[in-house]
Amino acid sequence: MTAPHYLHVSTRAAGDDGALQYWNHRMQAVFGGIRVRSSSAGFHGRLRGLQLDRIGVYDIGSDEASIEGGGGVGQELYLLVNLEGRSHVHQDGRSRSLGGNDAMLIHGGLGYGIDLESRHRMVVTRLAGGAVTTGLAPYVGRVLRAPRTVAIRHLLAALPRGVGQGIVRPDAVQGTLATLLALDFAEPDLPHPARRDPAHWWREGMREIHRRATTPGVGAADIAGALGIGVRQLQAAFAAHGTTVSAEVIRARLVAVRQRLSTDPAEPLTTVAHACGFSDQAHLSRCFRAAFGVTPSHYRARIQG
Repeated sequence: MTAPHYLHVSTRAAGDDGALQYWNHRMQAVFGGIRVRSSSAGFHGRLRGLQLDRIGVYDIGSDEASIEGGGGVGQELYLLVNLEGRSHVHQDGRSRSLGGNDAMLIHGGLGYGIDLESRHRMVVTRLAGGAVTTGLAPYVGRVLRAPRTVAIRHLLAALPRGVGQGIVRPDAVQGTLATLLALDFAEPDLPHPARRDPAHWWREGMREIHRRATTPGVGAADIAGALGIGVRQLQAAFAAHGTTVSAEVIRARLVAVRQRLSTDPAEPLTTVAHACGFSDQAHLSRCFRAAFGVTPSHYRARIQG
């Protein structure tokens, strides 16, 4: 693996009058045949990147802009991870809007357009021709639903299986390792997950619990996996706050139950239980009574007057 090549580009070096022209020139040098348009007065753009072998990862931010590119003869793939602002990506007759931490795979051999709203920031990983084949796309598509850092870890796990099945070229494994290094460079302000303090993982764990609490069977292993940390580390973070993952899952489910009991008095309790993640009505009733001192039926009768 060759030594990495670092890039630092800023339109401030060109001044306001020539900023967009300068930005186009530098973007074309990095990505090939693309064109950037913007109606923003005093356009500003910034790129910090790392190129390693046939892999490139670029942390890019700019004012409002529209980008046109693709249509070349190469086999390049671009993994876009939208960090700030909103982006609208168009390719092959389909469109998708990306918000915070959303991601999408673009094929460089097809024409594409990207509309960037207001100020934005994204990380673009370029997998150049020969580094990966389009057979990787199903793997990437499956893992992009996970948070970005977790997605890369799962992608690494999927690559050896793809190589064994003849789907992914062996040198893609090396390329993806380079991608990990590059992403680490692209986010130097974020410490490694294992080094973050317990309060951080308690907050992140609570967010994930509230997002997934009504999923049947969800537990500490699922929450830890979504965050990219070990179960013991997650449990220790919750213990430091005097609680457990399972207790907070039940608490979040009961909040959902009370909302349903208040909004739909006729809904059967069995339906409420299953919709809120409980295995059955009896399980719901036991947890509800333990938390509030009454059964769900008595609670609903009370709020109905």
